[in-house]
Amino acid sequence: MNGFLTLEKLKQYRPKRDTYFVFGDPIEHSLSPQLHHCYFSLAHLDCDYLAVKINPAQLQEAVGCVKQYAKGVNLTIPLKESVLPLLNEISEQAAKIGAVNTLSFQNGKIKGYNTDTDGIRLALRQAGVTMQGKRVLILGNGGAAKAMLSAAEEVTDQITIAGRNSNKISAFCANSCGKPVLLSDVTGHFDLVLNGTSVGMGTQIAGSPLPFSALKDCDFLFDAIYNPICTNFLTLGKLWGKEGINGLWMLIYQGLKSQKIWGNPVEESWASQIFEHLKGSFTESRKNIILTGFMGSGKTTVGKEISRLTGMPFYDTDLLLEEITGKTISHIFKTHGEDFFRRKEAALTKAISSLHGCVIATGGGMVKNPDNVLHLKTNGTVFFLHPPLEEIKRRLRGDASRPLLQDPHQLKSLYEERLADYQSSCDSMISSTDLPESVGEILAIFHP
Repeated sequence: MNGFLTLEKLKQYRPKRDTYFVFGDPIEHSLSPQLHHCYFSLAHLDCDYLAVKINPAQLQEAVGCVKQYAKGVNLTIPLKESVLPLLNEISEQAAKIGAVNTLSFQNGKIKGYNTDTDGIRLALRQAGVTMQGKRVLILGNGGAAKAMLSAAEEVTDQITIAGRNSNKISAFCANSCGKPVLLSDVTGHFDLVLNGTSVGMGTQIAGSPLPFSALKDCDFLFDAIYNPICTNFLTLGKLWGKEGINGLWMLIYQGLKSQKIWGNPVEESWASQIFEHLKGSFTESRKNIILTGFMGSGKTTVGKEISRLTGMPFYDTDLLLEEITGKTISHIFKTHGEDFFRRKEAALTKAISSLHGCVIATGGGMVKNPDNVLHLKTNGTVFFLHPPLEEIKRRLRGDASRPLLQDPHQLKSLYEERLADYQSSCDSMISSTDLPESVGEILAIFHP
């Protein structure tokens, strides 16, 4: 059996074979049941592994429901620390970390373990990355971050811990070599950045624990989140050309370590086989709002207002290109030509299409390349802002920053040349010149 239970359903559940569980909240998109059922197949074991949605207030009752028959329980956000008072015993490593993600039940006693440190270490090894002597930045101060700190302290003393609350971060760093800093104050170069927060998944899927600009000087990114497969944190890093991995290998290795703790056999080759089985199983996503249109159509103004009203992050592809290259669009056109710019624009568009839940204003000529539109539509709804040409002329009057409009007579012909592409590539056309009306129309379509 493979499914998601509530506490009430857990109370009614009667096992038919050896059964294991994972408790957490959110739990709906957990891949742990698939991981362990794949493991059972490789190990030739007839067992069940079930996901149960449990919050901290329900944890004691949930553990009490299963402790007499469960062969083992995994714990995920937000239960890794709240379980500590329920334990009769705790492993040395889990006690050092101060967080537990694996429970075993023997002779009526509950013992807690932490397999996340092994998962992190082995996942980085799989990617060919080491923390040995490196400058490491850890984001967060929860259970995952504790495991990251434990793994890092084994091989380096150059560790920075970043979070939103200075008191919590300072307390987190006590008795460690970690240097506390607020997320908003993160600066400098880091060889490795580890995201141990939940920003990038569930209700926070649209977020990134670090802003785009802060990722410029970070060499390698590791996100403990594995669903979605590419978080906004990893996508923004890609825009800077930074390599990174999600938490799938960590999930697999920590899961196999749990099976060892529960007394089951594990072979080294099984990790790769489970990875191949799971890598196409990611389901979590949230569509972007894509704004297209001619220069002066109001994409930036409309996009920022949608962002203000909804909290969806806003990105302008032209501004991103300027930040990445360190040059203005006008300078790029003047020194390298339009073809060079379009290649850069296409590469950025492909990468940014992996974002979730964002508002993206595109350059006026983006639609000239059909591949750009296809990439953005994989996870986005395209809105063509189409004010009258006379309104666009009024808005652009006196604007000398547009590289394609140094000759004012070009405006009408360029507009007519692109109009068919705007119309054919959009999902909806917005013709209003009124900001609240345009925004309201977009949001009514995007959130019917």
